[in-house]
Amino acid sequence: MRITRLLLTTSLFILLGNSLTAHAQTLLSGHIVDSASGEPIPGAHIYVDNTSQGSVSDTEGLFNISVSSLPVRLTFSVLGYATTTRHVVEASSSMEIVLRATNLDMDPLLVSANRELQPRSEIPVSISAISATQIDASAPNMLYEVFNQVAGVHMASLSNEQYKLSIRQPLTNKAYFLFMEDGIPLRPIGVFNPNALINVNMAGAERIEILRGPSSAMNGGNAVAGSINFISTRPTAVPDASFGLRRDNYGYTRADFSGSTVRGKTGVAIGGYVARQRDGWYEHSDFDKVSLTARLDRQIDERTRLINTASYSNMDTDTNGALDSLSYASRGFNSLHTFSYRQMESLRVRSRIERSWSESQRSTLTVFFRDNTINQLPYWRVRGVRGNRAKATGETNIQSFWSLGLLGQQEWRFETLDTKLNAGFSLDRSPATYIAEWIDVDRDSDGTYASFVAPDSMLSDYSVGIFNAAGYIRAEVQPVANLRVSSSVRLDQIQYDYDNHLSTDAYSSAPDEVTSFSHISPKLGLTYDFGGGRGLYSNISLGFAPPEISEMYHGVSVPSLEPATFQSMEIGGWAALLGGKLFVDASLYSMTGKNEIIPIVSPTGGFVNENAGHTEHRGIEYTVLVLPIESISIRLTGSQSTHEFVEFVDFGVDQSGNDMAFAPSWTANGEIAYKPSFLEGARISAEWNHLGNYFMDNANTTEYEGYDLFNLRAAYRKGPVQVWGNLANVFDTLHATNAAAYAWGSIYNVGQVRAATIGLRYNLK
Repeated sequence: MRITRLLLTTSLFILLGNSLTAHAQTLLSGHIVDSASGEPIPGAHIYVDNTSQGSVSDTEGLFNISVSSLPVRLTFSVLGYATTTRHVVEASSSMEIVLRATNLDMDPLLVSANRELQPRSEIPVSISAISATQIDASAPNMLYEVFNQVAGVHMASLSNEQYKLSIRQPLTNKAYFLFMEDGIPLRPIGVFNPNALINVNMAGAERIEILRGPSSAMNGGNAVAGSINFISTRPTAVPDASFGLRRDNYGYTRADFSGSTVRGKTGVAIGGYVARQRDGWYEHSDFDKVSLTARLDRQIDERTRLINTASYSNMDTDTNGALDSLSYASRGFNSLHTFSYRQMESLRVRSRIERSWSESQRSTLTVFFRDNTINQLPYWRVRGVRGNRAKATGETNIQSFWSLGLLGQQEWRFETLDTKLNAGFSLDRSPATYIAEWIDVDRDSDGTYASFVAPDSMLSDYSVGIFNAAGYIRAEVQPVANLRVSSSVRLDQIQYDYDNHLSTDAYSSAPDEVTSFSHISPKLGLTYDFGGGRGLYSNISLGFAPPEISEMYHGVSVPSLEPATFQSMEIGGWAALLGGKLFVDASLYSMTGKNEIIPIVSPTGGFVNENAGHTEHRGIEYTVLVLPIESISIRLTGSQSTHEFVEFVDFGVDQSGNDMAFAPSWTANGEIAYKPSFLEGARISAEWNHLGNYFMDNANTTEYEGYDLFNLRAAYRKGPVQVWGNLANVFDTLHATNAAAYAWGSIYNVGQVRAATIGLRYNLK
């Protein structure tokens, strides 16, 4: 009761103070834009010199700030841009503030971790973003080239846009990551695919947000180790178009294109690319891909906006697998697999309506549709026959699903304690099918898998009706100045309606069943903003990942897997120092997993998924950005971590206390970039990428030493024309992106050899 009276009394004094001073305030308003593009700059800080007054620009770059008297001097500051001041002598509602980008590309001050854009200083999570500037400067052929520049993230390329990922986990292809596009998951719960990112249009992303740690309280299942959200490019007020070509010295060719304009109340943006690989440095690595994103925005009235987006991708790729120890050491890049492939086609359509009922209430509703098919002959399912080196077995399979879903959210704001309240729901219905056929494989004397026949023998033929219904609520308050406390909770109901079309003596013989999972995911966090680009945060959260339908039913007679759950504690902070010349961001985390689903090797040589009893993940992640002079920037990102089995028995062998396999102890990435003042439009950079040592098996008997790679980049822009060149793996270092040890030997997925890419881009504005 005393606390309640104190809060009421404090609120009364605040309201009284506001009423007594309101008559003396002068309102200043304006618009903050980028000097090069004319685009609005959200999250810019506006300060009144020699006072504690301040404001922040909104998502459209607009700002309002009240001052007690005129004239005043306003300071405009945002990380990544040069600070500027404006002497204001009279009231104005239309100030135009133009900021010039510096050489220091910073994490954004506005992020969408909670399904709405918020200042970074209000969100108690570890989050980074890959900006359009960073993507343009890196000119990546593949996503891993920019993902590995983010603290705490390591993406291992398995060739041709196929990956393994490590974020607060060992390198894994398990469903502990959530991939999203504009906040909508790329795939439904239960059908996670580590290669789902091949569905993404790299050329259609305005930025990529990477949230580390559990976010199931907002995003649901699989949002455990990390959530990756691709933000599609929005229409620009200044019409623009671009076209680019690139080619490397190993047969990789790509054409990028984009265009954007706004006419009246309607805006349109398109972007895409066409890529082709032929006769690469590694055998059996050809591929073709087409990817396209289109967005149509319509301002229905001053309070209502409609956003329609469609994304389409089609890819046909060879899959070449790993090498044995001898071939790897001798740099013999000859694939043992000659016919393995993956064919993928995906379509995603969504329509979002936003309605601002008032300054304190806002609603959003999104309807979405997905259609996805993967047809493949996976190399990892091809296995030799014991006692007969001339034979092997494998499978072809077709995985498909379509989805229809609805996502809604209501937002309220209250003056009391500057309270924000969000409530929302998610409905996702996704019928999925899986068909696998056994194949008989012939091997040559050197071990090459030469040919195969399909004798019409079905391994799997089932359908699963997947339904996920969820509701969540999030509250955020400011009990004292600069301190914000947030709490969220989400309830997920998941149902798998499994229908097996084969007999009970088949390879996949699980009987028809309906399996349900229910989970409550809470999260509690706080942030303290010291001002001037400095702050601290902390959070406690719970994440979960239900078993995948392929883990439950493919090659299984009695489904027995349980959902994996994770408890996480985290503390971190950020600071802009030395007048914006130094930026530091760091986080310290501890995450424990129960029933974590681990792939282990059975006595017969196959893989079996089991719930590990107890795992522990601990680490520190850090980003350091330095701008010693305006023309030079230095970036260092890294993560030092341990991933251990606290309790785990592997086919009768106690692995408790062992390090988990594929868990590098240290990952790091550093870059020095130079923009010469005497040659405007030029940029040169050198990059270092480090992967630490890790065990190649859960028994900790074999260790991979890791690697250090160096890359060079150069670009020059003159008017509408930009030319650039990248040299990857400068010293042609032999390295494995993934190394594993088994009873019969070790295998290595070979990383990129030294390769040069040149590109030309024409920009029309």
